[in-house]
Amino acid sequence: MKKEVYIFVLFIFLMLFLTLISIKTLNLTGNAFYNKSNQECKEINTPYETIEEYNQTIPYTDQECENKKLSYKSSDDQLNRKVECIEIHEQCKSFRISQNGEETCNEYEIICDKYRETASFQITNLDNQEGQWTFEWKKSCINNQETCQILDNELIKTENFIIDPTETKKSTASITYNHENKEHLFVSLIQYPSKEICRDVIKHKDIIKTRKIIQYKKETVC
Repeated sequence: MKKEVYIFVLFIFLMLFLTLISIKTLNLTGNAFYNKSNQECKEINTPYETIEEYNQTIPYTDQECENKKLSYKSSDDQLNRKVECIEIHEQCKSFRISQNGEETCNEYEIICDKYRETASFQITNLDNQEGQWTFEWKKSCINNQETCQILDNELIKTENFIIDPTETKKSTASITYNHENKEHLFVSLIQYPSKEICRDVIKHKDIIKTRKIIQYKKETVC
């Protein structure tokens, strides 16, 4: 009889132990409940793999460019000038009276009626690239001449020089004017060649990338 009681008590303790183990397992995996069919069910967190987007800043190489005038040397501000007389006449400078009362010229002087001015300058391409320079030759009256009839800065001609690297070219212009209307030449550079200079620079931009992540979802297991 005692042996049967001992077996019964041992069985009760074993059942309690198994019940405790079951309760702990349920607490680890989810909450236990019963469904309509009186089945014991629980909610568990199930891992699954998904794709996530995120922003990342990365460096990249870009080019920045600017236009720069070609390097050159010019003597347009210091023209080489030459003025010469091309038409003359003699004019009596002093008179004398002879014994018979006649007036004769005692001394003559040379008077220039018309002049020619020639001017020139040189321009050198100091750059390593070919370029085109455009300039205008003009003339104007010399100051303080009320009798001068031409318009100020009157255009004589326009020239275009295409100049290779290290090459030098010369431009020449000439005008003629009367003694009463003294004029002079000058030149203006109106167009300069340029070239594009580019350099590499480091910039940054944001891109969208993806990565795999583990997330969890709730599932019911009965």
